[in-house]
Amino acid sequence: MGKVTKHTIKYLADCDDSNVVRTILQHTSSKVIKSICNAAANATSGDVGMSKKLRIHFDLYRRAFKVLISRTLNFTYKRRYIMSNRNQVHKLIPPLLSCVLDSIGTTFIINDVNVSKVCSNESKRAGSYQREKDKGIRSRAECSGED
Repeated sequence: MGKVTKHTIKYLADCDDSNVVRTILQHTSSKVIKSICNAAANATSGDVGMSKKLRIHFDLYRRAFKVLISRTLNFTYKRRYIMSNRNQVHKLIPPLLSCVLDSIGTTFIINDVNVSKVCSNESKRAGSYQREKDKGIRSRAECSGED
């Protein structure tokens, strides 16, 4: 995993100011957004231990969790959803990331090498999916942040 992605995730987990979180998310790489989606998937699957108070807090963001862990929605929609001020998702991100980091560490952070291979423009050409499948590279659906 890239050091920048890892440090950004750790900073977002400790950040108290929601305006700073929103500003960072506006200028961050896609790997950070995908890692946030992956953290949400880990939190909803029960892999993360959390207090009752935190569960009640997360219940307020049920719709946001559904969007972040959805396999049918594409990455650009998820990114726009996180960026929109109307949904207030930027207030969910610090407690979510700190909870997941405390429970499972940094294993949920997206690996830079596989994402760049699969999400590049090369892989979007016709017939490239079969070549990726033959080489054992993850599919584009797995790359959309729902790992």
